[in-house]
Amino acid sequence: MPTALCLAVVTCLLATQANAQQTTIRFEDVSAAAGVSFRHHHGGTGRRHLPETMGAGVAWLDYDQDGRADMYLVDSGPLPDGSTPADAGAGTGANQLLRQLPDGTFQPVLGAAADRGYGKGVSVADYDNDGYPDIFVGNWGADGLYRNNGDGTFSSVGHMTGVDDPRLTTSSGWADLDGDGWLDLFAVSYVRYDLATAVLCEDRVRGMVDYCHPAIFDGQKDLLYGNRGDGTFADISAKLTGARDIDGKGLAMAILDLDEDGRPDIYVANDTTPNFAYFNRGDVFEEGGELTGLGVGDTGQPQAGMGIDFGDVDGNGTFELVVTNFEDEPYNLYRSIAPGFYVDDTYALGLGTTSMSMLGFGVVLADYDADGDLDVSVANGHILELAEDYRQSNQVLTGQLTLLRAAAERSGELLPPGPGAPSPSWLPSGALFVDTSAAAGEPISRHRASRGMALADYDADGRIDLAVTNVNDTAELLRNVTEAGNSITLRLRGRSTNRDAVGAIAVVTPCAAADCASPVDGVVGYPQRHAVKIGSSFGSQGLLDVVAGLGQAPQAHVEIHWPGGQRSDLGTFPAGARVLLIEGEPPVVVTDADR
Repeated sequence: MPTALCLAVVTCLLATQANAQQTTIRFEDVSAAAGVSFRHHHGGTGRRHLPETMGAGVAWLDYDQDGRADMYLVDSGPLPDGSTPADAGAGTGANQLLRQLPDGTFQPVLGAAADRGYGKGVSVADYDNDGYPDIFVGNWGADGLYRNNGDGTFSSVGHMTGVDDPRLTTSSGWADLDGDGWLDLFAVSYVRYDLATAVLCEDRVRGMVDYCHPAIFDGQKDLLYGNRGDGTFADISAKLTGARDIDGKGLAMAILDLDEDGRPDIYVANDTTPNFAYFNRGDVFEEGGELTGLGVGDTGQPQAGMGIDFGDVDGNGTFELVVTNFEDEPYNLYRSIAPGFYVDDTYALGLGTTSMSMLGFGVVLADYDADGDLDVSVANGHILELAEDYRQSNQVLTGQLTLLRAAAERSGELLPPGPGAPSPSWLPSGALFVDTSAAAGEPISRHRASRGMALADYDADGRIDLAVTNVNDTAELLRNVTEAGNSITLRLRGRSTNRDAVGAIAVVTPCAAADCASPVDGVVGYPQRHAVKIGSSFGSQGLLDVVAGLGQAPQAHVEIHWPGGQRSDLGTFPAGARVLLIEGEPPVVVTDADR
């Protein structure tokens, strides 16, 4: 690029970024207009059984492979003993698959994967590598697995595949844990809870029955299933070592390489007991949460973990984990300080004080304003129905990394990024997140007992949207209407690895010039790392597409780190492009001009 033109681009980018500082992340509720009318039922009969208050999740998937994002919503009631409240309506308890039509509205697919168990969580994975996503449902009672037949129908195969365990399953996730090309399944178990022996707990102030504290129940061992590659699974939970089953009480999970040894590890958020970090040693998964800084918060005490997500929030090339907790317990932001070792930096980075009064469940890290850094959204709501703040507002916290980097560039504190990663000599200090919930729109500030939260750019406009579930209430489709920057969307497909490319890392570098090397405005020249992951939030799953914000950069350089270690340097793509990346094949690029 000629020097004069390059300088003009840089000047324009700096001027635009100055204006972008005023950008406010905003959402609007389009549920009714889009035909999303699903309502969750907890099946309560007044006895306040603990699983009632935990709600259920939501997942995004393209079940019919038509290129449009579809939605799967989990219902709960009636209770496992068949009892139902008097006001239970027809269809109560059936999960619902919603197909997105060409006009952007959604239509129920009657009978498709309509699990009628007491539902909690959902995850979606092409476990048989046939090109169509399958659905796993975690229940209080027998879990369900629905094989996608590729013709718009699903077959219930939970029992025949060996994954229909009856314990209280909450969240779940998939990854190729042994490197054989097939996705394995990890399912999080909560407490031992039996209707026949359930006790009544009383709010003594009000003299009324309310939900019991989970501390009075024993935990349960989590479940690990190895994919045999023949359509069935082996229960290999015995490979989860070093943790007492009684200390489980898991509600959320994530799979990522915690110690950077090339093998995926498993992290579990437990309710009132230390969180688990299962390190993949090849033959076993060794629990080491407390030894590595991931088991407890900065006070050294266990917290009530409800939701998890991870991403590179500080731009140093490693992943941080965010864990939501009970009220009066700050969310955790675990920051990597060395491979396999973490410190809870939640107060230093701006998540501590703003989260103290909330009880968080689903959490999503995403670049909602497409400015080149990650933001946070949280689904909040109390678990005690008699609490004054049972219904709470949700949260949006805007990331400040781009602005902090721009300031460090101007001061000379931040050195130019080297090949493949920014300078390790600089890390952001001060508040990395600012709570902008009050300006994020009425759907964020309204009060509900929210639980599940999952992301997808469902309308393909380059902005990340949200689906949110609420206990005993209607689900919400929240469309992102932020005046956002540019973005690029990547859909990955494995060939030698699992078809979903789960475990792949997309390294996206916004570019102002062809070499992508010069740092401009805190965005251009700085690589972003985005993981293809199944399992995060609370009982929920986002669409697997990678949507990377570029600020005002006109293009982005893309490199893919495939599971197994192969790397593909794919060059640059224009902002706004939607790119299909099939391992070992040339990219398929769709730009605005092609639509």
